[in-house]
Amino acid sequence: MIKFVLSMSFCLLLMNSYLLSQESSNKGKTPLERKANMDKFRQQKMQRLQSLRKEKGGLSSLDNALANPTGVKNLILRGDSLTNLNPRIRELIDLERLDVSNNSLTDLPQELASLEKLKELKINDNKFSSIPDVIYKLKNLETLEIAGNFLTNINGDFSKLTKLKKLVLSENQISSFSPVLDKIENLRDIYLTKNKLTALPDVIFSVKTLSNLFIDNNSISSINSKISNLSELNNLNLEANEIKSLPKEIGKLEKLKFLNLKSNPLDSLNEELGEATSIMQIDVSETRVSKLPNSFSKLTQLRTINMNKTEMKQFPSNLTDFKSVIELNLDDNHLTTLPANIDKLTNLRNLSVKNNQLSELPEGLTKIEGIKQLDLSGNKITSLNASIGKLTKLQTLNLNQNEISNIPKEITSLSDLRNLSLSDNKITSLPSGFESLKQMRVIMLKGNPISDASKEALKKQVPRVRLIF
Repeated sequence: MIKFVLSMSFCLLLMNSYLLSQESSNKGKTPLERKANMDKFRQQKMQRLQSLRKEKGGLSSLDNALANPTGVKNLILRGDSLTNLNPRIRELIDLERLDVSNNSLTDLPQELASLEKLKELKINDNKFSSIPDVIYKLKNLETLEIAGNFLTNINGDFSKLTKLKKLVLSENQISSFSPVLDKIENLRDIYLTKNKLTALPDVIFSVKTLSNLFIDNNSISSINSKISNLSELNNLNLEANEIKSLPKEIGKLEKLKFLNLKSNPLDSLNEELGEATSIMQIDVSETRVSKLPNSFSKLTQLRTINMNKTEMKQFPSNLTDFKSVIELNLDDNHLTTLPANIDKLTNLRNLSVKNNQLSELPEGLTKIEGIKQLDLSGNKITSLNASIGKLTKLQTLNLNQNEISNIPKEITSLSDLRNLSLSDNKITSLPSGFESLKQMRVIMLKGNPISDASKEALKKQVPRVRLIF
């Protein structure tokens, strides 16, 4: 469908260009001649669009599809106020993808079983209270999406859906999940977001091929040690549950790359987690985890750490040992200082410490020459060191809502700077030299007592930059 949309967009672009050329060529012609040319163009346009639709096998009307069913591969009937699906859909023998989301369906016709080539079925946001029986007969189904319905118990036999790769059951009312899944050898993705689960269902541990498990926004209080069975697990999202601790067996997930533990009542992480050496991103925001295990120094693939809103009062002393980290987010905490040796994070590119209690920037921070994004908004910084001019790779600098009164001239040495935010400070004037910042796009200065003369001087320095006073 993406390729189809791109083809359609490209076609429209070409036709619009042709339309402009036609308007130019119509100069000097009579009104009737111009009208005839435009009518011809519109007819050619419609023919081309119809041709593209047929070529890609995509239609958005069941009646149109049934009028010439051969070759129709994609059918989208989203938001058509359907209360039932026409049994004649069985005539679309080449159909591979069917989307009937955003309707009022409560069941599906048995005739759907005739669609032996169907690979993708989306019935999201309807009124299903159970999974229609006919779905279990779609032997070539690879993607099944039933999100946003009224499912409560999932206990069907999926064993005949041997080609199923993706199962989406998010935003239902599922409190029990015990379908037969162990015979599905290709199942990679399970989405159970926003349901009413209180435990990680045992049946999930039988899906040895599982790569992505999204079970966030439930009421799960613990994780079974059987989690180690999921040896192919790549992405585990446990956000917004009631988890207080993790089993040590989670460290056996050697392929785990993304771990989201945000918004859980966690106090700490166990050292065994550092044995999951493929971890690239971890999020413990909105927990009570204020320090990461020392074993994380083994995580040479670790790129992103999110520890926002953890009530952190001190920068974790071992954090500077995680030298592979590229992005570090420590927003909405109670930090008053950053460590002098923060420059040990030599690969750091994005640092966000907004809404803390910082009063100054450590000299070490300005030694991280590769840093590109720096957000220090919402702190108590009163001044900037001249050494900030060393951050020549910096592209975005956010210092909004601080107590800064003077900006050092060295800021004009930041040759790659594109976005500078200095709103809500105490700045009365800016240094000269901003004209040398050729990459600059936006400078925000709202909420500062800057004189009119300084504003005019800045406008002359950077006439092409968007200035927001």
